Amino acid sequence: MIAEKVLSIGKSEVHYLEAGSTGDQEVLLLHGKNFKSATWLETGTVEMLEASGFHVFAVDLPGFGKSAPNDMGKPETLKAIIQGLGLSMPVVVAPSMSGGYALPVVAVGDPPLKAFVAVAPVEVPDHAERLTGNPLPVLVIWGSDDPVVPPSNADLLCEAMPNSEKVEIENGGHPTYLTSTDIFHSYLMGFLEGL
Repeated sequence: MIAEKVLSIGKSEVHYLEAGSTGDQEVLLLHGKNFKSATWLETGTVEMLEASGFHVFAVDLPGFGKSAPNDMGKPETLKAIIQGLGLSMPVVVAPSMSGGYALPVVAVGDPPLKAFVAVAPVEVPDHAERLTGNPLPVLVIWGSDDPVVPPSNADLLCEAMPNSEKVEIENGGHPTYLTSTDIFHSYLMGFLEGL
């Protein structure tokens, strides 16, 4: 059962989708700049995770989907979302633009995460130094021919974070969850079930 809800953070509201049961491992799905929470419905990711026993949250980041822009910084926004939803050690899935939200949070470890799924996120070079030696489990997914964020950034992230697993999807392009959905899902599920 997928519910559409609203969370107040600061002076703005964030729309999000929720599925699954309280007490199950939480997975927070972010999105790229041309997408929104509903993208994860189109790919079937929300339903798949719910059916596999995860408590899933997919948010419209401020200024996207049904969420109005806000004046908070990106990491502060993500922290407010995690705390506002009452999440405890979630797995954060961050594609593309949402790397600007997730990577600073991963770097400082506050709030603490269970794991991180980096789907060709932006800003890896900006945060690589602060991420060096970070023990958080990370799944790094990139399309081999990504024209937006260079696949070399995947190696940079893996070099910084020792507990990382790299997957390069052949001809995957940039949003691999759209272009190679089944392959993306198989790697995502394998990673989550191995935590």
